Amino acid sequence: MNNSRLQFISSGNGWRGFKDLEIYTGLKERRIREMFKEGLPFSRIENKGKILVRFIDVDEFLLKHRVQHDENIFKQEVNNIVNKIMVEI
Repeated sequence: MNNSRLQFISSGNGWRGFKDLEIYTGLKERRIREMFKEGLPFSRIENKGKILVRFIDVDEFLLKHRVQHDENIFKQEVNNIVNKIMVEI
């Protein structure tokens, strides 16, 4: 991939197809298609035309599904892992 294309993708601007969305999100096409069913907006010209998605829509979709971690739950998970390792030693 040339450097200018990578810079364009990483800037998060514009409408792009699956290959660039896979690079931008780190997800495979199948998962991106599942995200359409979950509400990620996309555009398609003609019945079987190329699907295009705005990066800003991807960002907004992912932010809506952002997981906020409770610090106490995180500490408990870490303690459980440490205790499990100590038992195995």
